[in-house]
Amino acid sequence: MGANIRVVKKHNLPLEEAISRGKALLDKFKEKMSGFISDVQWTPDGTRGTASGKVFSAVFSITPADITVDVELKGLGASLLKGQVQSQIEASLEKRFN
Repeated sequence: MGANIRVVKKHNLPLEEAISRGKALLDKFKEKMSGFISDVQWTPDGTRGTASGKVFSAVFSITPADITVDVELKGLGASLLKGQVQSQIEASLEKRFN
């Protein structure tokens, strides 16, 4: 059993700035939640990143118009936190992309 989350945040930033902010957001999350994240990777152009851990996997996609975060929560325990996780993602994107 798992849960899926999709958050899309529109932005008016140049693509390079959006990529920089997206990477910084994931770096901060990794630093803050180091016990939960085992792997982070970005494509060479920086427009797509992945993060994974024991209880989740996530894909970050950055375009000139928006950033999309898709998260799959794994297991019942993680699924119970879906609302909190989604709210935190939305608040973080709102802060970095406004």
